[in-house]
Amino acid sequence: MENKLLTSDEPQGIEETEEVRPSYSSAKEDDKYQGEDGKYYQAWRGSREFEEFCEIPWRVGMTNPDGSSMPSDWARNPQVGMSILTHSKQWNLMKMAKDCLEVQGEYWECGVYAGGSATILGKVLAGSKKKLRLFDTFTGVAEKNHPLDHHNVGDFEYTEVATLKDLFSSEEDLKKVDVSFEVGIIPDSLSGHGERRLAFVHIDLDQHDSVLECLKFIWPMMTEGGVVVLDDYGVPTCKGARKAIDTYCNANSLNVLTGMAGQAYLFKKNSAVAVGYAE
Repeated sequence: MENKLLTSDEPQGIEETEEVRPSYSSAKEDDKYQGEDGKYYQAWRGSREFEEFCEIPWRVGMTNPDGSSMPSDWARNPQVGMSILTHSKQWNLMKMAKDCLEVQGEYWECGVYAGGSATILGKVLAGSKKKLRLFDTFTGVAEKNHPLDHHNVGDFEYTEVATLKDLFSSEEDLKKVDVSFEVGIIPDSLSGHGERRLAFVHIDLDQHDSVLECLKFIWPMMTEGGVVVLDDYGVPTCKGARKAIDTYCNANSLNVLTGMAGQAYLFKKNSAVAVGYAE
């Protein structure tokens, strides 16, 4: 792991794939799923703790640990609660979210897609007094304004917000979460929340302008000890997002801690929050 200021000209992180992290199980060959490239893949099972902790997301359709129910077009046609994050990203998101439970402030996710990572955060917060706010257009990517942006307007269109609301109101643990769905384009959807304090923020917005405006808004609101998880920092198709992060962090003398699979992290005032990285 490395803790330093980075620039967009430095080498991009390498996105982890399921192919390089084979399952530890003895699943049959027909449990593998076929990708669009014609190759057969089997999802990494990860640790037993992660599987047990994420019991609800696995059941409702998140990336299935044995690969047996993952169609080749799962990224374009996900089930509610499914995530396209690698398992290492999901693990680190879970661990850091847990580590911030004693930090004052709300939990936010900016960029929700089908709700997979939102259900992980919900599982962490179940039964706590923490507020979870989920920000998304729920109609896919809204803007493509920067030359480094890869995704087109409308990409990642998934579902009406009502579907995710139904999930949070039906699953036993998720029903215990104080959750709010903030529908709209960032930064407009953030504008009514400027007086709040934040303990934890997960930013997965892909595009330059959205990431930059989000950082400008949320960073001054972060409580000491709080953590920002940046999903897109080393992802090859999110160079606009990386540029936005570098621009904001270099202008504000912030250190970016880089992790696995393209994830990165910001810690408010060099907090002593324990970090549990995926193996």
